[in-house]
Amino acid sequence: MVYDVLIAGLGPVGQLLANLLGARGMRVLAVDPASGPSGQPRAATTDDRALRIIQGVGLVEALTAHLVVQPRVSFVSADGRRLTLLETGPGPNGHPTLVGWHQPGAEKELLAGLGRFPSVRASWDVSVGRLQPTADTVQVGLSDGTTVEAAWVVACDGAGSTVRRLSGIGFAGSTFAQRWLVIDTQVASTPDGLDHVHFIGDPRRPAVTLPTAAGRHRWEFQGDGGVPSASVEGTLERQAVYEFHARTADRWRAGRVLLAGDAAHVMPPFGGQGLAEGMR
Repeated sequence: MVYDVLIAGLGPVGQLLANLLGARGMRVLAVDPASGPSGQPRAATTDDRALRIIQGVGLVEALTAHLVVQPRVSFVSADGRRLTLLETGPGPNGHPTLVGWHQPGAEKELLAGLGRFPSVRASWDVSVGRLQPTADTVQVGLSDGTTVEAAWVVACDGAGSTVRRLSGIGFAGSTFAQRWLVIDTQVASTPDGLDHVHFIGDPRRPAVTLPTAAGRHRWEFQGDGGVPSASVEGTLERQAVYEFHARTADRWRAGRVLLAGDAAHVMPPFGGQGLAEGMR
């Protein structure tokens, strides 16, 4: 069988794409080298335009439990003075402009949605190892020893995309030397005054904090300024240190190979647009 589309990568972008294609009756094979979803709350926000796309595949109601509306955004100084307050409000398509997003729960719903489509097959523990374009298809060698054919291949396999590398596409841009600490907590109640997004403009240690749905809260601190002194009662769910990147692929298509999500573009997470841009 020749698949209409082979999707490399089963993160949120690959999951959403598989739903979109399945809803149109296309024959889809989606593969990922991991043994299953990461279970990590990586992305913390998305927006109204991404929700409109999710609505289009009939899953926005299922995701509601994993979202929280961000009604406003505060910018505050290092000493806690509010500098600006932005009211986000609903977007023109009826969805809230900005929402907190709990990725593990949202991914569970997106993956469950694939079960509606008999033409979609998702395979974990399988990676792309070889691409061989033909006149009308791409032959794809997989790590399980099989070779499949697809009319199109879409790379949703992240910033370190194997498909992008195999296609000979460069990934120009910058990696910033700043190190950031990300902390995700489960909290019994939202910390006082932190029921929406706060950007903290401390030149010694910029930070952002926001609720991310399902009784969780995200904190991000630039790591160069020492250990944060604030304390919050809650359960630590995840902590990670990262250096952020700003890169875009030299081109987003090579013949019948297309790039999407982080495989095509990565950006600093401070504005919370990485996931939303990938979905759009």
